Amino acid sequence: MAVLLPDLFRPVLAQQAEIQPGEAEELFERAWTHYLQAEEEEAIELFQLLTRHYEEYQNWEKMIESIIMKAMSGQRLGEMDRVEERVERAEMLARDYLESGHQIWSRVYNVRAYLAIDQNDLDEALEWAERSLELIYRFEGLEDRKVRTHSVHGYILDARGQYPEAIETYTHGKELARQIDDDREQSFAMTLILNNLGVTYRKYGEPEEAARYYRMNREYLEKLYHSNHPEVAMNYNNMGGVYYNLGDIEQAAQYFLQSARILETNYGRGHRNVAIAYNNAGSSYAVLGRLDEAIRYLEEALDVTVNLLGGEHPDVAFRLANLAGIYQQRGELDTALEYLDRSISIRETYYGDDHPSLASSYIRRGELHMVMDEPTRALRDFEEVIRIGRDRLGFNHPEVAEALVKQGDLYRGKKRFGQAFEMYQEAIVRLANSFESRNIEDNPAVLESSHPISLLKALEAKASLLTEYFLVNRNREYLETSYHTYELAMELIDDLQLRFQHEASKLNLLGEHYSVYEGAMEAIYNLWRVSGDPSYLNSAFAIAEKSRARIAVELLRELEAREIAGISEEMLEHEQVLNEQIAAIHQQLAMEREKENEERDPSRISALQDSLFVVHQKQQDWMQIVEEEYPDYYEIKYHRGLISADEVRELLTDEEAVISYLMGEENVYATVLSSRDLTLHKLGPSGDVPQKVEELLTAIDERNSVEYRRHARSLYQNLVEPLDERLTGVEKVKVAPDQLLHHLPFELLLSAEPEDAYAHEWGYWIRDVSISYIPSMSIYRKMREQTASPDDRMLAVAPFADDGSVVDGPAELRSYTEEVTPLPVSRFETEQITELYRTERRFWNPFAQPRQADIWLNRQATIPNLLAHDLAQYRWIHFATHAFVNESSPELSGIVLAADLPGPSEEGGGQNVLFQRDILNLNLNAELVVLSACETGVGRIARGEGLIGFTRSFIYSGAGNLVVSLWKVGDRETSDLMIRFYEELLSGKGKSEALRSAKLSMIEQPEYAFPTNWAAFILFGS
Repeated sequence: MAVLLPDLFRPVLAQQAEIQPGEAEELFERAWTHYLQAEEEEAIELFQLLTRHYEEYQNWEKMIESIIMKAMSGQRLGEMDRVEERVERAEMLARDYLESGHQIWSRVYNVRAYLAIDQNDLDEALEWAERSLELIYRFEGLEDRKVRTHSVHGYILDARGQYPEAIETYTHGKELARQIDDDREQSFAMTLILNNLGVTYRKYGEPEEAARYYRMNREYLEKLYHSNHPEVAMNYNNMGGVYYNLGDIEQAAQYFLQSARILETNYGRGHRNVAIAYNNAGSSYAVLGRLDEAIRYLEEALDVTVNLLGGEHPDVAFRLANLAGIYQQRGELDTALEYLDRSISIRETYYGDDHPSLASSYIRRGELHMVMDEPTRALRDFEEVIRIGRDRLGFNHPEVAEALVKQGDLYRGKKRFGQAFEMYQEAIVRLANSFESRNIEDNPAVLESSHPISLLKALEAKASLLTEYFLVNRNREYLETSYHTYELAMELIDDLQLRFQHEASKLNLLGEHYSVYEGAMEAIYNLWRVSGDPSYLNSAFAIAEKSRARIAVELLRELEAREIAGISEEMLEHEQVLNEQIAAIHQQLAMEREKENEERDPSRISALQDSLFVVHQKQQDWMQIVEEEYPDYYEIKYHRGLISADEVRELLTDEEAVISYLMGEENVYATVLSSRDLTLHKLGPSGDVPQKVEELLTAIDERNSVEYRRHARSLYQNLVEPLDERLTGVEKVKVAPDQLLHHLPFELLLSAEPEDAYAHEWGYWIRDVSISYIPSMSIYRKMREQTASPDDRMLAVAPFADDGSVVDGPAELRSYTEEVTPLPVSRFETEQITELYRTERRFWNPFAQPRQADIWLNRQATIPNLLAHDLAQYRWIHFATHAFVNESSPELSGIVLAADLPGPSEEGGGQNVLFQRDILNLNLNAELVVLSACETGVGRIARGEGLIGFTRSFIYSGAGNLVVSLWKVGDRETSDLMIRFYEELLSGKGKSEALRSAKLSMIEQPEYAFPTNWAAFILFGS
């Protein structure tokens, strides 16, 4: 309703020649409402009319107040010249018509203070604010005026880096605000104070306290403003800052962008606050490694800031420092250093050389000097941070702790271990609550910290140095302390991952700190070698589990929690709707971003981002309600228990073994677990393993037998041969790969030196064992627990089964399906498979009734048809179609189905791509899902999580086992392999043995024996 006020009121203004005395109060109230709703032009128009009225009736106090309100609206619009002009007029009138001690002077002084801030004179600004405070306290009451004055005073103290003093004056203002009787005036006063308290607490290194005040402020904002009000936008910006400090970077980026969109709607693209929000969004994307987006937002923020404030303003300094980080990531070190030097120079000129805001730039420059191998300069920068911290920031500020860690790194590089240990331990003391020990052997008993990311870095640095120091003095106690410290770091990663809202933030956390798992494995390997204690092997297995597929485990645990907690159907349906909305918006957004620049629609991207933000907020509200009303759900979801080695043994037969790989920056490790024993192996340097895998896959693609044999044998020697002794008697191997090993079918490795013979005679490892794959053993357990449909039914889907089949879905999807061609062999494949399934008699019961099998060909195989059926009734599901993978945007990976025919009123067909997020929302109950399509087993590989692709989506949606492909295979070869696989499977063999038999039968045929034809398809599960 507030948005409509200007339109409703304007006709009255046009006809009104003058304001009657009794109408002025109502009109002032309307003008004030426009000001509150950020309708600046309407507010200025009304205050201008009131100014003329009050001048006519010589009501000088109200006239001056109207002029000041015009100045404040102009300040929001960035019209600083007009602001100064209006303030000067207000001063002149106050001198001419009011006594020198009139309370209205406090308003004038406050605006003067803001003008001084914009003119880079903080000393003058503080003088104006203090004069305002001294004057307003001469009067009884006037709590609302006093609150505003405290807000101005605290803002200036904050800008000067005097954070404790700013908090003190804001807190005093908050108590005054509680005394205001008028509800709206109180809400307005509280929004001023609570927002500013949050800002200062964040700068002072207390993000959780900041978040508390921002949330309190949100309640008052909702009373005052509509959802697109600039104050709401600033609240989003500030909440983004909290999430950024806590490491939830994707969540932070969404808040920053939503803030920018609201501010831009109100003020246009060239406003100072829009630049601030874009700067923050750019900084977030830089952390996430999305450098193109980061640069776009940061450079735009810099241009706006320079245009508004000139090239020497502190806001420019912040922009330069953030851009320096981008250039450093790109390897343009000289440019990065130039930007940082200029940033520091501007701030020193403006604030002096001890301002707290300098600390972050000194840290960045110190890190840059370390990269440039200039340790002396780096050390000097870190010492500057510690000096500023001692004088201005306080004992436990995260930037001081970070500087201590960096100093420790420098001392470690010089082998000055004692000083390095001292720095690391001091940093932990400053970051961990209620921990005071400077003894390097001690660690915090409880991981409570306002700065968990900084604490994580300090713990990892200490643990890594302890392992290195053990190699110098061979003291086992250092190794034990190292491993205990790594345990704390892994626990902290777990805590953070559960707190973060968005998957991108979780992936960034795991990727940035994957070295924690490598370091822990190195420490446990040395402890086991030194002590011979088998309990360390159980710890090694636990590390391997913790280092992989944690987000996937969390998703599956969440599903289990919902089933056990008894959440109402209504609540679950509401969540399903939200998930579907999020999936649809993500896909539309990703598709729009993928377009060429000239075709991309920025307004549509902005609208989609708005919608996504709103739906995510609703999803968070849903989660909060569920966790409050269903305590069992909360308990189960956040139970961190991963499967233990002993629990795995109960799942294995005597012929089975599990190999879990961990690929670190320096070494490759493997644990081998069988029903008999558990062993840990350090397989050597990891350096050239990724290159060997890439060259092997290239050789397969090019059918280069010489290069294939060389790399297939070498990788076997690297990754499997050291484990041979532990695999004696093993017939079935489950491989839990890591990083690029997800793209390697281990069955094509050569377990024997290849003679110069034909491909069907080579010693493939598949000749020795059957091999299946698992993301982790914890997920494998969940897959085994999946209850298959009691209806023994199969569904086979072949949307391009005829020569004339085409893709004619919506235009925006055609760029993703333009290479789709008919797959006439898929008709034969699906008909043969379904016929086998129908007619097969269970070998133990020849009198059993035929099984049921549905086959959807061509126009039957549409997404609407798929979603209209109860997929949970199918025990086996087979897709014979096309698929495509987008590694940069996994949400755009999809399985292609037939386009839905348009209805009478439709111009085009429906969606014909089943995207990954669509798959997540399916409700399957399948013992086996087969994706007889190209590259369905690949996707984006994320450190610490593994493969993000179709595999994870189908497991989450209810697939107990999954057959996927790792590269493109000819449709005839695919069909041949699939039919053989089902023949073996329906004869009574297990799934991995059936797939192995099918592959071996192809190897025996010389024309199919090269791995290109048979190795692409692999089994996830049992």
